[in-house]
Amino acid sequence: MQENLKEVKEILGKNMFPSRLVENTVKSFLDKKCDRVVPNENNESKSEISKTYFKLPYIGEYSDFVSRKIRSLGKQFCKNTDIKISFSMFKIGNMFSTKTMSPKYLKSGVVYHFKCAGCNDSYVGETFRHFDTRIREHLYKKSQPTSIFKHLTEKPYCREKCDESCFSILDSARTKFTLEVKEAFHTYWIKPKITKQQKLYVTINI
Repeated sequence: MQENLKEVKEILGKNMFPSRLVENTVKSFLDKKCDRVVPNENNESKSEISKTYFKLPYIGEYSDFVSRKIRSLGKQFCKNTDIKISFSMFKIGNMFSTKTMSPKYLKSGVVYHFKCAGCNDSYVGETFRHFDTRIREHLYKKSQPTSIFKHLTEKPYCREKCDESCFSILDSARTKFTLEVKEAFHTYWIKPKITKQQKLYVTINI
């Protein structure tokens, strides 16, 4: 190692690195990687003891037991290392999300399912607008009637039974393409009788 260090110092010197910087860097490296020898009160040499810190969650007596075990193993197998244990407090908030969930009717970019409360016919659709906006279009918009609106208009009994509770969210996506793909799969799986897609072809390559 000494020969290698000497060669490194010569190369760095030829490349105009300051000798003081080189010496300090080499010394710092050796201090970290090798046990330094320091004299004790009786002028006897002993290896310097390094300190290593570990952080654990505090969960009562189990944490105390683990701490004692780790320190005991350290003294047995790492005699030149002083193991220090610190504990982090456990918070109830760690078990729950601090973010407020968006109400279902304000969600967008969703694939949704409509199940008629009168005849159990169903419909699968997608929307990038607020879910509530799309529901109101299906139930009340006469100017551009949707498949669901036509179904309810043709069957007054179903109209009386159906409201916003007949709609549910099946899936969500961040892009229009992904949303349409998910809509196609859910349509294939559910096979709704009320649908805007006359034919659906899904090919799965395995």
